[in-house]
Amino acid sequence: MAERAGLDLDDFDDELDIAEFAGTKKSKPKVDKKELSKVSEEAGFVSRQPNKRRRRGGRTPYTQQKNFKMRPEMPELIVEIADEIGVKDSELIELAIEALLTKKKMKDQLNRYKEITS
Repeated sequence: MAERAGLDLDDFDDELDIAEFAGTKKSKPKVDKKELSKVSEEAGFVSRQPNKRRRRGGRTPYTQQKNFKMRPEMPELIVEIADEIGVKDSELIELAIEALLTKKKMKDQLNRYKEITS
């Protein structure tokens, strides 16, 4: 089997300073993120990050789930209205049902509603 060639490290000067080969750090300019967002939106760029949804509250008495279809953008409207008046989405739906039952003078259903929600 053939013998490997040596590295010939003895040929180097002992005074070789490795620090000479180290790169220099370039300081990055600090960027104001709000200004960057403003400029990029004006240029037509939009963020690919999902909107941060804030968590709203803890446990609720709501355990039953009802899924139904609605018009586009309606879920966002429900969230906006609920946030504006300071309630959760499910509470907003209940308030809307109560208002409808009261307006239409549906006494039997209104009484049932009050039994359920009390």
